[in-house]
Amino acid sequence: YEVKDSILVISKCDYTYIPFFKQAVGIILENHISDEQSEKRVLAWARDLNIPALVRADRAFQTLCEGQRVTLDPRNALVCKGVLREKTISENP
Repeated sequence: YEVKDSILVISKCDYTYIPFFKQAVGIILENHISDEQSEKRVLAWARDLNIPALVRADRAFQTLCEGQRVTLDPRNALVCKGVLREKTISENP
């Protein structure tokens, strides 16, 4: 699979995903609430690789399409359509 410079969307996580994480710019995990092990792995590896990650992303596979451009905002637990940029301090409100 080609994941270079893409956001990777997965349903569970184990060690086989590490090579893909190293190429990705973000991770979305659509996991079952009881799959805490996948959550821990994704969050730890994302932190180590300094990439954003979102876990428990309900309906990610039904909502997102391959090649779709999105913005991942894990701080607010959001995935937005299109590419959004953060306002800088010098911009007017």
